[in-house]
Amino acid sequence: MEAEGYRLKVPTTQPSPFLTVRATFRDALHGLRVGRATTGFAVAILTLTMTAATVIYSVVDAVVLRPLPYADPGRLIGVMLPSRTAGQVLPASPSSYFSWLEHTHTLESLGAARPGGRPEVQIDGGVEPLSAWLVTADLFDGVLGVRPALGRFFGSEYGRPGGPTGVILSYDLWIRRFGGSPGVIGRLLGIGDDAREIMGVLPQGVGYPISLGPAADLYLPYVASEAERTNNTAYSMFVVGRMRPGVTVEQARADISSGIVRSLSDQVAGPAKQWMLLVLAAVIIVLLVASVNVDRHPQPPCRAQRGLFPPLTDY
Repeated sequence: MEAEGYRLKVPTTQPSPFLTVRATFRDALHGLRVGRATTGFAVAILTLTMTAATVIYSVVDAVVLRPLPYADPGRLIGVMLPSRTAGQVLPASPSSYFSWLEHTHTLESLGAARPGGRPEVQIDGGVEPLSAWLVTADLFDGVLGVRPALGRFFGSEYGRPGGPTGVILSYDLWIRRFGGSPGVIGRLLGIGDDAREIMGVLPQGVGYPISLGPAADLYLPYVASEAERTNNTAYSMFVVGRMRPGVTVEQARADISSGIVRSLSDQVAGPAKQWMLLVLAAVIIVLLVASVNVDRHPQPPCRAQRGLFPPLTDY
């Protein structure tokens, strides 16, 4: 067949469908064999780098980038005690906390929390050990400036010996075990050998102290006996204070000379803040380099490129 002086040649035989499928399958195997040492390795490095970047960013975001979930967090300070080991700090003792509470003048309020173990809690006929913290009565609303998602927080009477008892739920526990029902308020919850009234629920993402591990499930009122008020050997109190308007961290540090005073945001991030940002930057650079390398890797030629199929046209 001719057209305007040109002759178009068409192959007289076409590859059968079976041969085409078989050739395509062989192409795939060839690509896996040839690319295993090049593209496959680069893709594996890229995948690992992306995973590391995601994990590191989530940690940096929670500890460094995201603002603290409290009202006016710039006025919050953390107070700890110096350790015998240089550069280390310890949670405060009960005697230190009550001394600061009585004698400081630069703080508007001062609160604390201490670990309460993992009591067995009776929920829906079953028993489950949950993480609990003991908190001073005004910690959430008076110091941290938090509003409950549901119900109310402890009043001052809850911190007195012989006072009423109650429990505050974390948001996650409220959703996970109570389905987010508003009907939990006023319900009795068996904690150990006691039955405590559920008083309130914290907002989502709010708790104290802030940590990278699992958050507390329950908060119980901290009631100190007379003997505990003078205890200066149990280093278990995580103390937080709210500075009066206009007071600086330096002024609060001078006022609480026996403690280590830092802004709460610095205390949460600590010395890890610098290296976490450096590690995140390094991982991002490696991710960019790996992406460029994968894009530049030559792909193995397919059978059509190697001339194993006849051309359809030949002018």
